[in-house]
Amino acid sequence: MARTAQETVKVLSDIYDETFANDSYEQFQVGWAELRSIAGVTKLTPTYLNQLSGHLRDIEMLLVACDSFLLVARQQDLAHARTVPARLVEQYLPDHEDDNDLEIDEEELADAENNLSEDESF
Repeated sequence: MARTAQETVKVLSDIYDETFANDSYEQFQVGWAELRSIAGVTKLTPTYLNQLSGHLRDIEMLLVACDSFLLVARQQDLAHARTVPARLVEQYLPDHEDDNDLEIDEEELADAENNLSEDESF
């Protein structure tokens, strides 16, 4: 029998509480087939997964989809994750001088439109 997303979230939360609640910074993996079995469905649709994620967020948990498994964690479990140093963020900020090269004036736009209309075969 298929479970609603909310019922499935309750099961995932119970699994977490029974297995990891006493350990700090713990998350667990659940395979795609395992989650389908828990949910009682043959296919996990994007809509269903979004509903799961929404209900998990309501109880401060996360669902992270990976290629071969899903990760279930409490938000607080990840609160101690390392942050990116400010110097690295600054290193990868876009160079504002290059932004001028991306701007197209009206004359260049008109030329581009004329060239496109002359050669419309793709």
